[in-house]
Amino acid sequence: MTPQAIGAGVVGTAVVGGGGALAAYAAGAFGVKYENFLDYAKKNDYSYLIGDAEEKLKQKITNSPDVSKEGYKKILKDNLSLIDGSEDALVESDITDAGDSTKDSNKSKLNKVVGKVKAWCEVKKLESPRKDNEINWSEVEGNTDWQNFRSLCLESLTNNS
Repeated sequence: MTPQAIGAGVVGTAVVGGGGALAAYAAGAFGVKYENFLDYAKKNDYSYLIGDAEEKLKQKITNSPDVSKEGYKKILKDNLSLIDGSEDALVESDITDAGDSTKDSNKSKLNKVVGKVKAWCEVKKLESPRKDNEINWSEVEGNTDWQNFRSLCLESLTNNS
């Protein structure tokens, strides 16, 4: 075999091997890492409800049915203990009345609920799934903190959540 043929074989193997490694990486074989919950969300077809403007969140609250029916207000009610905070406590009637033009004409309850949700989401977006003090992105979907963050702070761009 000539040196040129050997060299071509080595280069060809490297190219094929490199392509295989690229495909394996794309398939997640090397444990894709994310910075935090928000980074994971953005790379997995979720939109952050808070962002620079709070309008998406306000619309989601205003357009939601009352707390007894499936919708965002029910999610808020079910997670009230998470987002309550210690100052100016959030109560169920704040959630129920938020965005209702007859019960919240000055939008004080809507703004209060949005403020509490925003504060909670801004803290939680920086977290990551930990188990035994190790970050484990392969189990993120089963992580309770992620599930709460997803329900309260995100909207699926593909309507899969």
